[in-house]
Amino acid sequence: MTEKQFAEDCTKNEETKQKNTRIFQIITMTALALFWVGYFYALYRGNDRNMSNYSIMILALTLINSDILFVGRKTEHRILKILVELNAMLVFICAVITIIQVIVK
Repeated sequence: MTEKQFAEDCTKNEETKQKNTRIFQIITMTALALFWVGYFYALYRGNDRNMSNYSIMILALTLINSDILFVGRKTEHRILKILVELNAMLVFICAVITIIQVIVK
């Protein structure tokens, strides 16, 4: 009887953990997309200080979500999958542009 209860508790804990992880990923990926919008707006306006602040926030959220951005772990939601692909592409483009700027200067 205790083995059944233990197995049920483990299953419930695993489901709760997956649900919390999915919610966290949705929130952070949405925030990451909004930070990209802010970054490009600051770039458009020519505000270097805001661009550097957005860059730091983008870098931090990218590192938090690196397992789904770069490892290729599957996501459950179609919208989240689109956000992941878009953000991964933007991080790659940003890295390439930064490397080119360092080489040119």
